[in-house]
Amino acid sequence: MGLKEIMPLSDFFKFEVRELARGFGLEELLANRQPFPGPGLYLRVVGVPVTQELLEIVREADAEVAQILKKHNVYDKISQTIVALLGVNTVGVKGDGRVYGYSSRGPHSGNG
Repeated sequence: MGLKEIMPLSDFFKFEVRELARGFGLEELLANRQPFPGPGLYLRVVGVPVTQELLEIVREADAEVAQILKKHNVYDKISQTIVALLGVNTVGVKGDGRVYGYSSRGPHSGNG
């Protein structure tokens, strides 16, 4: 089977794409990853210029979500999970003051 015969992947259901990945010999770790196929980290930073720091925030948040889903034995039951970082700081209260930060990483002190 040639790649031309299976394109575009958007015509396939998620479980069919995973079967194709296995058929091409991709490791289970990759074939079962979420999202698969799906946007890389770069596309999951929305609304702000992408930096190494923001990519690391998404990477950490994605790993934490995957860990929680696996802990509760639902990771393989969910067909698509996408963790993204919206380029908007949120406000929270810490002690007697306000703190600002990205919601996926937790707030930090300061004005930015």
